[in-house]
Amino acid sequence: MEHKITIETIETKEFKHERDGYSQMEVDTFLDEICDEMDLLQQEISTLTQQLNEAKSLAASTPAATEAADKNAVFGILDMAQKVKDETIAEAQKKAASILAEADEQVKARLGNLMDEKDSLTRQVEALKQNAASYRSKFVEMLQAQQEALDKIAEV
Repeated sequence: MEHKITIETIETKEFKHERDGYSQMEVDTFLDEICDEMDLLQQEISTLTQQLNEAKSLAASTPAATEAADKNAVFGILDMAQKVKDETIAEAQKKAASILAEADEQVKARLGNLMDEKDSLTRQVEALKQNAASYRSKFVEMLQAQQEALDKIAEV
């Protein structure tokens, strides 16, 4: 299933916002440039289609040999226009894929850093819990020793 990209899909495309993502202004500017280029190509295709229609109407009034030559020239022009269109779309898709891959790499790197930070904090919390348990145990021992000392004084 081929995904057709149009000027409207480019202009209305919404990307997720990430904390360390791309500059929204740069992405919008780039997409605007792609839209402008696609608009020029569509105008060129429209012009070539109009020329084809004119050539067809002219060919209807000319001899068969001239008609065949004109048809070949028109089809050559249409083939060239189609190739330019296909190349432009392929290049835009390639650039978009590259941008997405780079963004994905940045997200994975950031996620790795956050996971390392989480592990470090988890270790610190565990150490604090152990220290608290140790201090609690020592405090209870100290209270018991004080209680025993008080009991001995009270017996005397």
